[in-house]
Amino acid sequence: MKALIVLLAVAVLGGCAGLEHRAKMNWDAEYRRTQFENRCANYGYTRGTPSFAVCIQAETLARRARAAAAAAAQNAAIMQSHGGGGTILSPGGLLQKSNHCPIGQSRIMGVCG
Repeated sequence: MKALIVLLAVAVLGGCAGLEHRAKMNWDAEYRRTQFENRCANYGYTRGTPSFAVCIQAETLARRARAAAAAAAQNAAIMQSHGGGGTILSPGGLLQKSNHCPIGQSRIMGVCG
């Protein structure tokens, strides 16, 4: 019986943590949206017009491009410091890169040859 109560408590608390994470993500998205709206209004676009919507979309795409460029720079630094292998960071998650050389080649100071 005690195990059931503990299990229920863990499930309830775990659900609350998930809700908190989703709420933070929604807040972040709303915050970015407000930033983009203010930026586009400062550029001179009128809220509610098609050109304002295009501006919001352009700001969103520019943010994603900046995030991808930052991840690529971080990946390059990681790859260089680990001799070409290791974990690769990306905006969508983590990828693994092989640290192995092709058959018949050996790794010398981080380089296959």
